[in-house]
Amino acid sequence: MVALPDYILMSAEEYLVWEPTQEQRYEYWDGEVVAMSGGTRNHNRISLNFSKLLDDALAERSCEVYIVDIKVEVEPGQKYFYPDVVVTCDERDDDPQLVKSPCLIIEVLSPSTEAADRGKKFAKYRQSPSLQEYVLVQVAQPGVEDAGSF
Repeated sequence: MVALPDYILMSAEEYLVWEPTQEQRYEYWDGEVVAMSGGTRNHNRISLNFSKLLDDALAERSCEVYIVDIKVEVEPGQKYFYPDVVVTCDERDDDPQLVKSPCLIIEVLSPSTEAADRGKKFAKYRQSPSLQEYVLVQVAQPGVEDAGSF
């Protein structure tokens, strides 16, 4: 296996073709491809619990709940992120690799991601016309924050 740098540069079109073939997940920030850090068992369990609760609660609606491996097109051709949990209720969201119209995004915070999740990512997610809720989940000191209704 060839070691890749923490980030590389490529076009959005190249990224969308290349990234699904990789063993590791990568987010896309304006041409920069950034390796995602690995999660912990606790982080994974929290994401799974939220997705299960949401999936059960939305069973009667035409909404889909995804975790971990589905990216969100935050800004077409510019930004693609991997939230911990994403919900879409838009029937046009039929791409097998990404969600374009999220209505809910949940990020489980960790020391390595908290600043970006609260800052740069939140600022970009807020620009999505479909997003209604952005939720941050504390792990170190258990707690849930509604970062905003839109």
